[in-house]
Amino acid sequence: MRYLYFFPFLLFCCNAYAQVVFKGLDVNNAGNSNPLPGTVMNGKLYFSATNASQGYELWVTDGKMTGTMLVKNINTGSSGSNPAELTVLNGKLVFAAEGEGKGIELWQSDGTAAGTTILKDMYLGALASNPANLKAYNGKVYFNAFGDNGVGNELWETDGTTAGTKMLKDINPVGGSHCAEFFEFSGRLFFRATTDANGDEVWVTDGTDTGTKMLKDISPSSLGSYPNTFTVAGGKLFFIATIPGLNGTKIFVTDGTTAGTISLSALAIGNKFVVAYNNELFVNADGGLNKELWKTNGTLAGSVLVAEITPGAVPTDLYWPIVYKNKLYFTLYSPGEGNEIWECDGTAAGTKLFKDLVSGPGGSNAHHFKIYKDKLYFLAEHAPGDTQLFISDGTAAGTHVLLNPSATKSNALSATVFKGFTEYDGELYFGADYDATGAELWSIRDTTTPISVAQVNNLNDAVTIYPNPAHGTCNIIIDNLAFQSGDVTLFDVAGRVVYQQSLVSGNKQTILHLEQLPGGIYTLKGSVDGNSFYKKLVLQ
Repeated sequence: MRYLYFFPFLLFCCNAYAQVVFKGLDVNNAGNSNPLPGTVMNGKLYFSATNASQGYELWVTDGKMTGTMLVKNINTGSSGSNPAELTVLNGKLVFAAEGEGKGIELWQSDGTAAGTTILKDMYLGALASNPANLKAYNGKVYFNAFGDNGVGNELWETDGTTAGTKMLKDINPVGGSHCAEFFEFSGRLFFRATTDANGDEVWVTDGTDTGTKMLKDISPSSLGSYPNTFTVAGGKLFFIATIPGLNGTKIFVTDGTTAGTISLSALAIGNKFVVAYNNELFVNADGGLNKELWKTNGTLAGSVLVAEITPGAVPTDLYWPIVYKNKLYFTLYSPGEGNEIWECDGTAAGTKLFKDLVSGPGGSNAHHFKIYKDKLYFLAEHAPGDTQLFISDGTAAGTHVLLNPSATKSNALSATVFKGFTEYDGELYFGADYDATGAELWSIRDTTTPISVAQVNNLNDAVTIYPNPAHGTCNIIIDNLAFQSGDVTLFDVAGRVVYQQSLVSGNKQTILHLEQLPGGIYTLKGSVDGNSFYKKLVLQ
């Protein structure tokens, strides 16, 4: 196991509404670990990360230094097993990985090395079945994969056992159906599948062979309609599909029946900007005015223009939609501001620029919006070429950059480092390259509402010493804890008191000045409202 280090810091925002603690885990202390977004199972966070000697493998953390470790080196050597699509099924992880000379197959893990095993070699030998698009549904996981005996890429299912991992239906016996875009609606699983006769069309399954069938042949040719971007709004299922050479790419709506699957022909989709808001579907569509913001309730009459944001011949490209505090936020390009954040309350008058984060036509290019602890977090350019983390409370004044005070690098959340957010144990995790540790796993914790000492199960877990080992000074950080009084006492190996300092109520970070002490191992005893904690401190 690699040595891991915590790097916690406090950032007291200039607005009074939020206090954020940054914390880092150096998974690969010899370089970049480039962590991928993880999955929470049984109270721990599982994720993929890499190092020079093992490549991408399966890791686990409980958010602490001692609880972050490699689960198993599945594919021995430096190439890695590349675990992907970690999916929880019946208390275990199911995922795709390569190992044991069997190509990319379906694996499972209970979080231990011994309990991390191949679930089934679906394509025997070194050839790969390449399971993909894993989707948990009705007590099983569904996916597409290649099989033995000439079976193409088809629809498979697993219940977490070897015997229960099997092909559900050979939809396209000639060359494979390549199922994708799995989406659960009204008790069934909708997806895209291809056949030689119909091309890519909408299919549906109830988990049985006979209940797996094409919903509707939208494009009556072998080209198919390529349905995608399934979204529920107002109790209806919407998706994007194309009728080649006829009507272009349109919004479709379905009630789950063939007859109830219809095209909203007025809405030609400009891109995949599709979001449910106020029981309607808001889309970036061309209704004869170039691409603008439209909405629909699932009927032709109820498909109307919301706002003509950029009048004239210039199309409006909308991206990264999210609903926050009953408003719709998104990024769009306008000639004067560039790519910036806009807001919409569902009306033309209420569709307006939210905040020009970077003045001028360059824009901040805001993206990856995420709601955490009732705040809106996202990535944007703090300066040209410098992507950082931002926070918003839904007001322009309360929207600003969150700079990690320990950062020594700019562009910490570039596209090569940041791959997405994962929320775990009250913290928001993501990959970032803030300092000399490289591209590693970081998290933030919103400590706006502190808990009392009585609510803490283990006071030691609420206290962190950084750095440790220390050189002259170190920081005591009391994370998200409200207390009235406290103090710390430092003992040497002979049990003698060598340093004492009070803890000030409300201060979450206290600096200890230990320059006068010789190097060695010390015991730090702390007291907070009459409750004690103990930490080992190494001075160098």
